[in-house]
Amino acid sequence: MRDVARSRESDGGAEPPPGPSRIGVDCVQAAPTKKRGRHKGLSTREKRRDLGRPLPLEWDVKGKTYKEVGSYSSDFSRELGLLVRRCTDPNFKDWAQVPQSVKRRILSNIEDELFDIGRQRYGAEYIPGILRGIDKSCAKKYSEFKNELYNHMKRHGTTKQYDGCTADQWEKAIEYFEQPEVKKRSEINSANRRKLKELSYGGSQSIPDLRYKRRNPETGQLAPIPETWQATHHKHGTGWVSETAKETWEKMKAIRETHSSESTESESTEPPSTIAEAGDKDLSLVQTVFGKRRGHQKGYGRIISTREMFDPPSYAQPSAPQPQPLSKSKDPVIADLQERVQQLEAYIRANSIIPGSQYPPPPSDESDNVGSSL
Repeated sequence: MRDVARSRESDGGAEPPPGPSRIGVDCVQAAPTKKRGRHKGLSTREKRRDLGRPLPLEWDVKGKTYKEVGSYSSDFSRELGLLVRRCTDPNFKDWAQVPQSVKRRILSNIEDELFDIGRQRYGAEYIPGILRGIDKSCAKKYSEFKNELYNHMKRHGTTKQYDGCTADQWEKAIEYFEQPEVKKRSEINSANRRKLKELSYGGSQSIPDLRYKRRNPETGQLAPIPETWQATHHKHGTGWVSETAKETWEKMKAIRETHSSESTESESTEPPSTIAEAGDKDLSLVQTVFGKRRGHQKGYGRIISTREMFDPPSYAQPSAPQPQPLSKSKDPVIADLQERVQQLEAYIRANSIIPGSQYPPPPSDESDNVGSSL
């Protein structure tokens, strides 16, 4: 029996040649490109279950940003973003106007279910700053959530709901973004963003976290800021994100080489598992290049001021039990002591003194001027 070629119709085969949308029987179809889905918190919960206790978080207390760093920093950032989206309506001007009860619920979910923020490990000296840092991270997450809603509305109109919110949140977002003052403020913000000269390849990873991950494994010394600047503004094969970023790096490198001896002496030599002392002298390099600004250091990130370190958000403070009035003693000496104790308690409540902390706060050094409150 004569073989009949089937690969081409002109050779006598009955089947037409495979077109661009047809695959031959002896071909293997490539797997579809994997797309990044929405984070559902499963991996974080698996880590929590495997560890058998809340995931311990570490914080950038040395650089005074009080941002999360270390092994579970990405998990914390994602979970915090999820909670902000789930619990908060997008019709508030900013995070400051979000009800205290909502903020308290978010913090409780973070601590009670998944993470150990270090209340025992860091103690009263650092916990107020850590709580303030978490509050600022929530504010940023809330701003990002509203920005995503607004951009979705600009691209698709109001009929197509954004996948990352509920129907009720979508209705409130439409009503909010239709307000004339909101539209005007959005135009101003867009114009300001177009003026930015320092673009970055860093994505969502913060400079403090990158410095921590690239630290010296033997001494715990944080990675130099010029190194992390290069890592977030330069790609192999692509080059610098802009000529301005390259010039900034060269300036940072020259300043650090000039003051290399001072920088070496000021770096922490503690093991990476311990809490570094506050006061990162390498920040002076960034201040020299970009100048100082209250609450935020360009080229590095937010800065928690000394005042904020001793003033955590009110919703993050456990409600103190009301002191029971003492029955007045008949002894005049004891009665006088009781009165003095009551006056002292009233003074502590009125001035929001944190037990175990130094009060009043120690005078700020030169680096603290960066983080003075707005």
